[in-house]
Amino acid sequence: MSFQATARLAVERETYGDGRPASFHMWESMARHMIESLDCDGAFAKRIDAERMARMLTGALLGLHLRWQATGHEQGLHEEVEYFW
Repeated sequence: MSFQATARLAVERETYGDGRPASFHMWESMARHMIESLDCDGAFAKRIDAERMARMLTGALLGLHLRWQATGHEQGLHEEVEYFW
C-alpha cells in the first residue's frame, strides 16, 4: 500500500469517524527497521531512540503528502519527498 493511500485513509478517518489506517504502522515499522540498521552500522553520532525517530519521520512525510494534496501540487511531490530524505 502506498504512503499516499495511507495519508488518504488518515484524512477519511477524521472525516468519516472510527478506524485507523493499519498501513501507517507498517510505514512506521519500516522506518524504525531502517533507523535501527543505520544505528547499528554507526551512522549516528550517538544512539538514538529508533521508535521515536520513526514516528517523527513518518509524521513529517505524512505532513508533506497532506500539504501537497491540499495545495494541488501533486506533480512535484516525488521531488519534494526525495529532497526531504
